[in-house]
Amino acid sequence: MYKLIILCSFNEIEARLNEGYKVISVTGKVYGNYLKKEEVSRIRGLSTYRNYYHERARDFLACFVLYSKEFERLGYERIRKSILEASGESNKIAICDKNEETDFCYRYIFANFLLQNGYNNIIIDVAVMNKQKVLWSYDVYKARGHHNIALETIKASFETANWHFAKTMPKNPHSYTLRKEFGNDGLFLSIVKHIRNFGAIQIFEKQIYRTLTIDNYQYWTMACDLEDEDCDLINRCEIE
Repeated sequence: MYKLIILCSFNEIEARLNEGYKVISVTGKVYGNYLKKEEVSRIRGLSTYRNYYHERARDFLACFVLYSKEFERLGYERIRKSILEASGESNKIAICDKNEETDFCYRYIFANFLLQNGYNNIIIDVAVMNKQKVLWSYDVYKARGHHNIALETIKASFETANWHFAKTMPKNPHSYTLRKEFGNDGLFLSIVKHIRNFGAIQIFEKQIYRTLTIDNYQYWTMACDLEDEDCDLINRCEIE
């Protein structure tokens, strides 16, 4: 017999506890000014703190991919056992994260994972779940569009750019070119848009990067540069 699971936001922690639910965070430690947050349990090994910049950029596709990778790493049985251990003797569980249902929520991804693995005693709002699934596929960089810059223009610009070797990251050998040295601010930002729009998703050290392959090089920007206009450097590494 599966324990009953409902979904809630951090703002509902106190109310759900008062109703007899065992409240479990599916994003790690509860930060912020939430009543009775110290009574919230956690899923061991499951955290979203590395998604910080992706969340701020509203890059929900990246958040979904990284969170789903955590499920793969932990496995369903380990997650299920962690839920049972965290819930103790309570037969009612409320899984939670910080956002309201009108915004991107990790708890719906978590609930969907449980449902896919046969855990069916979960109460969800189907309409909200459908809206959440749309958000999971939202690629903020494709939504921003691009400037239809020609590939030959990009290649010519990179050939004349000044590339610096990243000395502080010897285990990840790559170079970077700086916006302030590029000589054409508008062109630099157009290339940034192009890389982010057409680049393929790659995970490196639990961060998402859009990498664009041109000839023998891969190019990418930094996730911490939330807006395209924030980008001050473009990275590249040679493909071996």
